[in-house]
Order: sequence, then structure tokens, then C-alpha cells
Amino acid sequence: MRLSGWVENQIITGSRASQARAAIASIRPKVLLAHNQAESMADRPRTSDRT
Repeated sequence: MRLSGWVENQIITGSRASQARAAIASIRPKVLLAHNQAESMADRPRTSDRT
């Protein structure tokens, strides 16, 4: 196995890992926000959200 090929593989896997991390980081706040909104809707009296 050539060292250059190994380095390329490390860079590719590294970029994939960072892309996955970035995707998770961008998804997590949305999930938390949706969860908080659902909780606040559940806490709110039902008459206010029936328009």
C-alpha cells in the first residue's frame, strides 16, 4: 500500500466524518427546537391554539 493512497483515504474519511459531524450539529438544534415547541404546545391551554 502506497503512503499517498493511505493519506488520501485518511483525508476522505476525515472529511466524511466532519461532514457527518456538521450534519448532526445542524440537525440537533432543529430537533431540540421542535421538541421544545411540542412541549410548550402541550403545556399551553387548548383553547388558545384552536383558531
